[in-house]
Formats: sequence, structure tokens, C-alpha cells
Amino acid sequence: MDSQTRLPRATLPALEHLGPSDYERVYEPADDTFLLLDVLTADAAWLAARQPLLCAEVGSGSGAVISGLGALLNRPSAALSHAEPVALLATDINRDAAVATAKTASANALSIDAVHSDLLSAFRGSCIDVLIFNPPYVPTSETELDEAASSGGISASWAGGARGRL
Repeated sequence: MDSQTRLPRATLPALEHLGPSDYERVYEPADDTFLLLDVLTADAAWLAARQPLLCAEVGSGSGAVISGLGALLNRPSAALSHAEPVALLATDINRDAAVATAKTASANALSIDAVHSDLLSAFRGSCIDVLIFNPPYVPTSETELDEAASSGGISASWAGGARGRL
């Protein structure tokens, strides 16, 4: 895609069940979330053609992205349908984010297994067909990065280390 190509706008999953108190503990969907959803929407037919059986998101936060992908791949349509429903898995180091993701799945009538886990450490290799990861990218001091990693709280969603990409 060149820089002049406009991405299709993604349909956002329902998020009304999450409120200000949730977003004190969980990353609130923002421009990076919406861009990732737009890109997945643009590539939905390509993704569906690969007939994935398991899609996972690392760092699911509110659950907006994995719910958006699930809606795209599990929605009956001529262009995107395939025989098997896609299994959806979400992990987050933040326990509150795993809970928020499960609530978002429920609010959108999706089946998503939301797991409190560090990256994909609880899973065996090469079993995931599509992996989504919007890593922490805000430049932070090493001290702030260490504190974010050890706390498992909301700061782990953005603390990206000295260069902003861990």
C-alpha cells in the first residue's frame, strides 16, 4: 500500500461496557488501536484466505483489536467465510486487561479466551496462525521500564524503554 492509499474504516467493537474507572487500569483504545483495526479490515480477505484456526493478540488491553479481528473472520460473508470458526486467544501481562478483554468479547457475542500471561509463554510454539502485537512504544527510562514490567499494570502497555520499542 502506498502512502496515498486510504484504508477502509473498521467497524469498532462495542466498548460501552468499559468506563473511566476501567481505563485507569487498562489501555484505552486510541489512534494506534484504530489504525491496527483499519489495517486488519483492509487485509481481512487475505487473512481469511489463509484459513487460520487460531488467532492471538499479545497485549490485548481492552480487547478491541482481537474482538475486531474475530468479528471480521467469524462473520458470515461470501468473501470471508471458511469452514471452521477461528479460535481467538488474547494475552496480557495486566490481569485487569485480561478481564476487560473477556468483557469486550462477551459484549460483542464473541468467544475469546483471555489469559493473564507474559507474551505467549504459556503456549507451545508454532500453533498460532495469526499473531497481533502492538508493542509498548513510548520512550521511557530503564527505571520506568523495569517498574512497568514488574508491576504488570497499565504502564506496561506503553513503557517501551530507551528507544521506545523495548
